[in-house]
Amino acid sequence: MQILAIRGENLASLAEPFEIDLASDPLRSAGLFAITGETGAGKSTILDAMCLGLFGNCPRLGAGGVDDDVPDASGETIKASDARGILRRGCALGRAEVDFIGLDGQTYRAGWTARRARGQSDGRLQQVSRQLVRLSDNQVLATQQTEVNNEVVRLSGRTYEEFRRTVLLAQGDFDAFLVANAADRASTLEKVTGTEIYRNISRRVFERHAEAQAALEGLMARRGERQVMSDEDRDALATERQELTLTGEEEAKAIEGIEADLRRHEAIEAARNRLRQAEQAVADAEQAKANAAEDFRRIDIIDRALPLRAEQGEAATAARTLTEAQDAATKAAETLQNATESRRKAKDYHVKALDGHDRLERVFKEYGPILDRAATLDSQIGDATREASEARAAVSQAAGEKHKAEVALKDLQKEQDDATREKDRAEAEVARDPRMEKLAVEWTGIEECFAERARLMEVLKKAKGDRATALNDKRKQEAAIAEREETDREDKACLEELDGVIAAKAQGLDDLEAGQPEAEKDRLEGAARLVERMRDEAQAAAQADDDGVEEAGRLADAQKDAEAAQALHDAAESDRKRTEGAMEALRRPLDRAEAAATQAASDMRARLEEGEPCPVCGSADHPLMHDEGFARAARELREDMVAEEARLRDAQGRISDTGRRIASAAERASAARRGAEQAAGRATTARGRLSAYAADLAANGLVDAPGSDAWTIEAIAGAGEDLAGKVEAVKERIRRCTELRGALTAERRNRDTIAQRCGARAAEVGTMKAALAEAVQAFALAGQEIGAAEEDIERVDGRLAPYLAVLDASRDDLETQPAEIQSRLARSVTEWRRNAESLAKARERLVELGPRIASATTRMEQAAEAEAKVTRESKDREDRLSKLTVERRGLLEGEATGTHRTRVNEQRKAAQAILEAATTALSKAESTLAGATTGHETARRHVEACERRQREAEEALGKALEGAGIERTKLDAVFSCAPEVISRIRERVKKVVDQGLEAATALRERKKDLDVLIEEGVPERDVLTLRNVRQPLLDARRTRDNRLGAIATILEADDKVREGLKELDAEIAKARATSETWSAINAAIGARSGNKFAQIAQEVTLHMLVERANQHLADLKPRYSLVKADNLALHVIDADMAGEVRSTRSLSGGERFLASLSLALALSRMGGQGGVPATLFIDEGFGSLDGASLDLAIDALERLQSQGRTIGVISHVQAMKERIPVQVLVSNRGGGRSTVRLAA
Repeated sequence: MQILAIRGENLASLAEPFEIDLASDPLRSAGLFAITGETGAGKSTILDAMCLGLFGNCPRLGAGGVDDDVPDASGETIKASDARGILRRGCALGRAEVDFIGLDGQTYRAGWTARRARGQSDGRLQQVSRQLVRLSDNQVLATQQTEVNNEVVRLSGRTYEEFRRTVLLAQGDFDAFLVANAADRASTLEKVTGTEIYRNISRRVFERHAEAQAALEGLMARRGERQVMSDEDRDALATERQELTLTGEEEAKAIEGIEADLRRHEAIEAARNRLRQAEQAVADAEQAKANAAEDFRRIDIIDRALPLRAEQGEAATAARTLTEAQDAATKAAETLQNATESRRKAKDYHVKALDGHDRLERVFKEYGPILDRAATLDSQIGDATREASEARAAVSQAAGEKHKAEVALKDLQKEQDDATREKDRAEAEVARDPRMEKLAVEWTGIEECFAERARLMEVLKKAKGDRATALNDKRKQEAAIAEREETDREDKACLEELDGVIAAKAQGLDDLEAGQPEAEKDRLEGAARLVERMRDEAQAAAQADDDGVEEAGRLADAQKDAEAAQALHDAAESDRKRTEGAMEALRRPLDRAEAAATQAASDMRARLEEGEPCPVCGSADHPLMHDEGFARAARELREDMVAEEARLRDAQGRISDTGRRIASAAERASAARRGAEQAAGRATTARGRLSAYAADLAANGLVDAPGSDAWTIEAIAGAGEDLAGKVEAVKERIRRCTELRGALTAERRNRDTIAQRCGARAAEVGTMKAALAEAVQAFALAGQEIGAAEEDIERVDGRLAPYLAVLDASRDDLETQPAEIQSRLARSVTEWRRNAESLAKARERLVELGPRIASATTRMEQAAEAEAKVTRESKDREDRLSKLTVERRGLLEGEATGTHRTRVNEQRKAAQAILEAATTALSKAESTLAGATTGHETARRHVEACERRQREAEEALGKALEGAGIERTKLDAVFSCAPEVISRIRERVKKVVDQGLEAATALRERKKDLDVLIEEGVPERDVLTLRNVRQPLLDARRTRDNRLGAIATILEADDKVREGLKELDAEIAKARATSETWSAINAAIGARSGNKFAQIAQEVTLHMLVERANQHLADLKPRYSLVKADNLALHVIDADMAGEVRSTRSLSGGERFLASLSLALALSRMGGQGGVPATLFIDEGFGSLDGASLDLAIDALERLQSQGRTIGVISHVQAMKERIPVQVLVSNRGGGRSTVRLAA
């Protein structure tokens, strides 16, 4: 990163805009330059501007201490650390800009601006605005505070903290790293070199190790929860599944045959239902046709009327056209009458307008000569008026100029008097004390002496405090060491006593555990579990026997119910067949009787006559000529048919009920049979398991086992009670072992705690002794610092002594009240400088005022002569204007010429316009009359033609109606009917016709379908029989499927468990390897706080920093070299003292500055990711160096400059100014204002 330019305005004391261009000569070629000026002039403000432009912050605002509220010019308060506080008082806008070259080689400009509301100096402070611009294309990259900071960090490779310690070595921060304690030094190393990443890595390693350990423990817990089936149990389930599958295949074939017969029955019954529906559809179609007779009639009329649409339309059009022509003829007659009257009125108005126009033309010609003379006079009066006005203005202007000249002369004379008095006063003040001139010239060095003395007093005060603190620490450490040694002796005695107690309790525990009570308890509990299982199996066998007896009773009851229901079913079936035969015998007579009783047959019989042949059969004999016999016969047959249908429904109902009862009885019998078989199987299984458990119990040998058949429920209960007593006894022994083991653990833990306390105390005593030695050394070093500080103070006081005489003060006064002495001297210097400046200004002013007063006297005399001349010219022009005005009043009665001419001309123009309008109106009226006459004749001829057309159309329509056989009223009704109504009628007629055709077709198809199905064959067994046979097969299949599903579920679950265990074992192996890896890494660098790896990185970084700093220190101060101690401590090796290792605090002010400078230069080469900075600014204490050390420091800076780096130094030291020719001068102009200029 390279700084190219720094700009600013209204920042603290730097009010005027300034620019320090490092990319242009002489700064670019010089490489090393100084920033000089008086104390408080604003030298450090230039570096503040650089930090504000780049990061929006500056070192003076980031110093430690409380962040107090401070008053602002707006009446509000802001924080002391607020960057806006650097805005100069009385200003509404302040800015800072920095041009720099980033890591990518591009040039950028970063800006910072602070504003007040409404641009007022007392306005409220607004939010700071930031901007980052790439100068190659003027593209704005960021405008927000955070965005600009992030981009600057990215482009420069340095954070703000890194920038402060690598590019800018700010005032107050210079030796912060050298004198910092271990914690602050570690923090600085992290901030400057970016080693905080190692702390984050250490924390992350610790977290990953904890995560890996937790994952492994979780997997191990899951592994302990999984259980799998034995291979024998899996084989038994597989065999059972194979047997069930074979049985199911045979039953499936039987069910398929039954279901095929049932589908055949369903198809035949469905065909019969469809046939009945088709017959009903034919009857519905015939009825629909009868209901639509009116629609058929209307469609016939419509079809005959539609061809006459043209004749009917022509007749209607002819009638409408005739009516319109008659209306038009009436309107044409009215128009002709109105046009005749309008022409007469227009003629009268034209005659009157012509008379008025001729009269006004005569008047206008008579006023011509008078108007010409009046116009000439008006022109002359206008010129005279303008000249008189100009003359009056010239008089007024001349008088004003004369007055201004008089006032200016008086002001200059007064200013001359004031400057003379100020010169006399300033000369007297400056000459009053000749010593003040020398004091003012050397004031900058005197201020540096006062600053150095104040710093030395602080060093002396701090050294005395350090000595008192070190003495206090020494006494505290000695007392604490004695106290801990006494406590250690007491703890060691307690340890010996605890060793005896632990040995006694350990022997007692070994005696109790000799019989292995835990193993004995496990064997007894295993036997108890066997007895418990035997009791469960014995009870299960007894329960299975009881269930078998109960199921046998249910089977007998179901068989009896099935036989009774079968008898009822057979009787109902016999009744059904008999009833169906009776209904078949009644159906044909009933159909014939009902056909004879219909309305159509009744109408035909009504037309029969005695002796005449029948139109149907041709017989002359009519035995059934009347309707009463047919109706009565039909009613009797219908009543018989209804009774038979009721008996058929009753028989069918009884068949259905008995069928359900038979099926239910069969189902119950099947269930009872299966229940008995299952109960027998359960009893056998339970007794088999009981025998197996009894054999295992006998092999255990803990219970006296009877024969396998003698294990009754009572014998099993007795064995369980015996085992329970033995288990309680062994549990008591285990409880006593646990209690003794817990007590032994507590005693050992207590002993370990005391031992750990002793160990920790020993380490603590060692630390305290080291601290004691350090306190002793600190006490000695503080004494050395006190002596060195007192010597330096004496030296500074000797330099200040000659100047105390100005105030009649002594060195004792300087000792007691140094700040007051400095303040009084500063006020005297300021007053002398102010008087000297006033004297110079007064003399310059007097020299300047002499020529100006002579010039002002000349201007006043010239103004008086000009005033008299313009007054005479003004009087002559006023007389001429008066004569012309009198003559003009005698013409046109004093009226203005233009006004009179305009008024008469307007009247003439108005008469001309009226005449032209009357002429136009007359011409238009005559034209309108001619058009109305023509229109009236045309309308009359059109009426005659329309009357002929109407007569011809009516005759043609009458002939067409006669040919179609339709009346005129019906024709009008048809054509008045909406098209959508006619369409709906046609659709209804078409729908009725289509319905009849579709019904007839469907009836033929349904009869054909039924005949085909019957020919293919009807199943031998009826539907009820087939369903009764199928139901037990379906029940068996459902039970078998449930069992197969259960077996599949059990085996699948076991397979998943087995497969899951394989994956889980692989996961456990992987997790264990991961855990072990992270455990090793964590042991090396991991820590919850992150300190372990961070400390390693900081140690390495500090070692590299010391090596590089010693390279610079060898040039600056060969006597000393830096060395890294434990815990990031820094010491110096004094080559002049036989390599003695000394504290950095024992160095003098100048020595500490050189050591700090070496560290700062080394830090500037290490900090950030941006490489070595091309620009370096140093703002710290070269004034503490003697001549030789100062030369070495400047030589070191020049060597850095020769490496291509630009270095700026802020200093008051005269030798620095002499060695560095290129300087940025910050000059105090008074009133808290300073200016910045470049000197080379």
